[in-house]
Amino acid sequence: MLKIIDMGFGFTHIDSAFCIDRKYGTPDYLFLLFRSKVKVFFDEEPLVIDEPAVFIYPKGCKHKYGYADEPLVNDFVHFDGDKNETEELLKTLDIPVHTLIFLDDFKTISNLIRDLEYEYRQPGAFKSQLLDAKIRVLLCKTACICHQEKNISQSVNHYRKEFTNIRNRIYQLYGSDISVSELAEQINMSTSYFHHIYKILFNASPGQDIIQSRINYACILLRSETVSIAGVAEMCRYSNTEHFIRQFKQYMKCTPGEYRKCN
Repeated sequence: MLKIIDMGFGFTHIDSAFCIDRKYGTPDYLFLLFRSKVKVFFDEEPLVIDEPAVFIYPKGCKHKYGYADEPLVNDFVHFDGDKNETEELLKTLDIPVHTLIFLDDFKTISNLIRDLEYEYRQPGAFKSQLLDAKIRVLLCKTACICHQEKNISQSVNHYRKEFTNIRNRIYQLYGSDISVSELAEQINMSTSYFHHIYKILFNASPGQDIIQSRINYACILLRSETVSIAGVAEMCRYSNTEHFIRQFKQYMKCTPGEYRKCN
C-alpha cells in the first residue's frame, strides 16, 4: 500500500533567497508540481524552468530547487510504499524519476493533488485505502501525460492545450449546432488540418465527439419521463427523430425507448 508521509498544496515562496537544498534527499519519494518559474539544479548546474512541470525525486536523491525571479508556487507529495512497491509501480507506469515532465495544462494534476491533500487532512476508517487509491490515480494520470508527450510529435503537442479546451467545450455544449469547420475557423486553421491534429491528439474525430456529446445529453434527457423521444431528438439538435434513433442505437446498442425503460 502507498502511504503519504507529508504533502502540501499551493505553497508560494516570495523570498528571493528561498532554496530547498537537501544533500541526501529524503527517505521517501518526492512528487513535485512546479506551477511557476523555478530554478532546478542538476549536479549543481542550475536550469531555469518557466513552464509548469512535474518532477519526481527518488528516495535518497539530492534535492535542490528554488526561487527564480518570481514567486515560486508548487504542490508537493512525499510518499512511499511497502518494500519496493513504489519503484515497481513507477517502472510499470514508465514514469521517469529525476526528469522534468512538462505540462500543457497543470490544472488536472494540481486538482488531483488538492483532492489528495484534502483527504490527507481528514479522519476516517478507510483513510489509508483512500489515500492509496488517490495517489495511484495521480501517478497514473502523470503516466498518461508522459506517454502522450512521448508518442506525439512536438509540432502536434504544441496544440494540445488549445484543442483540449475545444474538446471540453464540445462536451459542455452537448454538441450544440457547431460544425467542425466553425471550430477550425475559431483558431484560424483549415478544416482538414484541424481534423488531422484533433484525431492525433484524442484518437477520435471532432465529428465523433460532437455526436457523442449529443448522445450523452440524450441519455440525461431520457431519464426524465416528461420529455418525449421526439422532444429529446429536437433538444439534441437532430432534424428528424428517425435519424436520432438510428444514431443512438449505433452508439448505445439499444433504442432510446429501451434505454428509458432500463434507466
